[in-house]
Amino acid sequence: MLKKSAPFSFAQKSRKEVLPCVKTYQVEIKETLCMTIEIEAENAQQAEAMIREAYSNQDYVLDAEHFTGVDFSTKKKEMDAPSRNQKQSRQER
Repeated sequence: MLKKSAPFSFAQKSRKEVLPCVKTYQVEIKETLCMTIEIEAENAQQAEAMIREAYSNQDYVLDAEHFTGVDFSTKKKEMDAPSRNQKQSRQER
């Protein structure tokens, strides 16, 4: 009869042994919504001011039908001060 081994547990190995190359990243997602509105005004500044006010009053609400694109940007997460100090003290040992 075959003997079952205990299930593997991440607690059995140190994090360094299990995932030696894992780093933390921050991924930013930016969605773009776009609506073009035609308005009569004396000049461009007045036209923009009128639309800004109407937008602030929620006369124009952009939603999924105004979706025009998405961008992703990734950067490595910087260590915070406590983590950096812990890492330095481990290296000094």
